[in-house]
Amino acid sequence: MGVVIWYTSYMDSLVHSDIFFFTMTVVIVVLGIVLCAIFLYILGIVRDVKKVSKMVEKEGDSFIKDTYSLLGKLVRALLKGIIVSGMVKNLFIKKGKKNSTRKK
Repeated sequence: MGVVIWYTSYMDSLVHSDIFFFTMTVVIVVLGIVLCAIFLYILGIVRDVKKVSKMVEKEGDSFIKDTYSLLGKLVRALLKGIIVSGMVKNLFIKKGKKNSTRKK
């Protein structure tokens, strides 16, 4: 009887270890699948962020070009306005100076 009890207790511990290794294998496989899914999801997010970053860079370059173009047009318009206002001002000042010299 002593042999039968030792045999069954030894087999019980062997069965317990088999169950433990089986469950751990299942847990590791499921954990690996979940981690791969998370990795693929993060990879998709990184790709989208990269696309958005490139779009923002292109739009930023376009915005800078448009801003410089607008600034150039504004400067030209201001210079034309200054020149025209200077010409008009000079016309009136010259007339005023001529009139003031005639009065004397």
